Amino acid sequence: MLGAEHGNDNSRRSEVKTNAGPHKEGNRPISRRILGLHVSFADNNEDRAASMTAHACAPSAARFMIRAASAMILALIRLAPHRLITLPAIAGLLVGCAATNQRLMEPIHKSTASWELKRAEDHAQRGRDDSAADAFQRAIRHDPRCAAAHAGLARLRLRQGAFDLAAMSFRSAVKYDPQRFEYAMELADCLRAGAAQHADPRAQLADAIRAYQYAESLDRTSYEPLFGIGVCYRLLGDVDRALDHLRRAIALNPAAIAPHIEKAAAHFARSEYRNALAEYRRVLEMDPNHVAAHNGAGRVNAVLARARGPRGALARERAVAHFRRSLELKTEQAEIRNALAELEMYRYPGVQVVREDPED
Repeated sequence: MLGAEHGNDNSRRSEVKTNAGPHKEGNRPISRRILGLHVSFADNNEDRAASMTAHACAPSAARFMIRAASAMILALIRLAPHRLITLPAIAGLLVGCAATNQRLMEPIHKSTASWELKRAEDHAQRGRDDSAADAFQRAIRHDPRCAAAHAGLARLRLRQGAFDLAAMSFRSAVKYDPQRFEYAMELADCLRAGAAQHADPRAQLADAIRAYQYAESLDRTSYEPLFGIGVCYRLLGDVDRALDHLRRAIALNPAAIAPHIEKAAAHFARSEYRNALAEYRRVLEMDPNHVAAHNGAGRVNAVLARARGPRGALARERAVAHFRRSLELKTEQAEIRNALAELEMYRYPGVQVVREDPED
């Protein structure tokens, strides 16, 4: 029986050589050759069948080695009562065979994980989230240290609003690829975005700050970690630290709009309206059609419109002008539309605004 099994395996290997072409000797090329016979990207609807075929055929060389080792171990066990070999020696052989099997299967698992990862990314690009999640999880089962698979699964979970699960997967991605700046930033952004839904938002924001600090240690030239830290500190109510990090972010990249918007919001939180308007003006100079900048400038002017006299009337007209422009750019803004309607109730018909004039 053992000889027959060996013959079958040899015939399988000869078929592999015939169909796949010549290859150099070694475990990794053999595993790739075997996988190459049955992996097809032609039909995306046959994932499970193709995966089962690949799994059934890929380890044929490994099964041959395992059967041979098993036969040898059984023979050794039969010799043990005759004192020809000791039980500790048999245990040592078992450990050695297990290690050999692991080394033999590792390249096969990695190749299968790579294949599953490609299919998962293809599903994700086509919007098939469920199929993509299944493929990412299969890739992780074959190669638990595949950071790209953990990150891909995390992005899917984040898109579905599962912040805790997404953060868990992003942590795994950072664990297995600790030098990847992209994964560190995605983890930090995920923690910050999920803070509002977390049971302890302040603790979650503190975790996000630590993640941003780690990302900053990977790339000192990027403004994004400093910007993220500034946002977290503003949400925590520490405006001084928020402004400090936002200034540093702007110094690294003055053309980046997001730090200016956030810095304006921090000034607004401290009732520093002139500074807030100055930041919004800088943004509108870079992008005259920036909706958030028009909304922010409108809100600041709406507060200034509470003052009596011509200055209050002028601020009211400026707020109206900003809100109208914002609604022209993006119509679906119920909050801005309500704020505009409230301001128009108290307008002075004789007041006109020249947009080019600097705002107070």
